[in-house]
Amino acid sequence: MPRPTRERRKRLLAAYAFAKTAHTGQKRRYTGAAYIVHPLSVAKRLSAYTQDEALLSAALLHDTVEDTDVSAADIQCAFGHRVACLVEQLSNPSRFLDKRRCVRKAIDRAHIAQVSADAQTIKVFDIIDNLSDVVQHDPQFARIYLAEKRLMLDAMTKAPAHVKSLGWYHWKCAASLLPEPIQAA
Repeated sequence: MPRPTRERRKRLLAAYAFAKTAHTGQKRRYTGAAYIVHPLSVAKRLSAYTQDEALLSAALLHDTVEDTDVSAADIQCAFGHRVACLVEQLSNPSRFLDKRRCVRKAIDRAHIAQVSADAQTIKVFDIIDNLSDVVQHDPQFARIYLAEKRLMLDAMTKAPAHVKSLGWYHWKCAASLLPEPIQAA
């Protein structure tokens, strides 16, 4: 792949800096690492499949609207309409609902089924990045999480086949680490 231009690198670094600032003080659930390691890892994994600047920026910013005080309007002002749309598509609509987990996850699954192929592509890499932490650090919850992510991967019909296959590969690897098979949800 061609090397990124200086301007492109600058814009991606700006997205990284924005996300890092937005997530200041947040930690990864199981490892205690600074939260920014997750969006950075998602973007790094995604960069093996695309050099699309908007997708990479959205990967870096994918949890800012959902998990911080940043709004989609803030993202649009700083990074443009396409990035803001992707980040909005990647934000779980159930985050403000006081409902049971299974209800919230069904709402989020229905939402992700309707978003663009680009947003689904980023979501696959988001799932991949989260799988290992959950399985490694919380095997009991991993059974629930993997069942939810199996349904989510099924719902993502617009993601490119090779990306979705990679998601399934990582899902199967994670599931194989559990002592008992995952039951249908």
